[in-house]
Amino acid sequence: MDTEANGEIELRFQLPIEFLIRVMLRYSNLRLEIPSWPKNKDLNPCDYHGHKSKEERAICETNKE
Repeated sequence: MDTEANGEIELRFQLPIEFLIRVMLRYSNLRLEIPSWPKNKDLNPCDYHGHKSKEERAICETNKE
């Protein structure tokens, strides 16, 4: 788990862009490969924002526009 305590959150910014692109492509392929994956589920941008609390996420989700 990435946490502030173990320093991994701070290290995220050092990940190479090429690695992140490979992760995104792999995730996309998994959505196609796994039969039980909900095909009609829209991606939620808030899943990728890294909100620090449920309250912060709720505010973001109400301001999607």
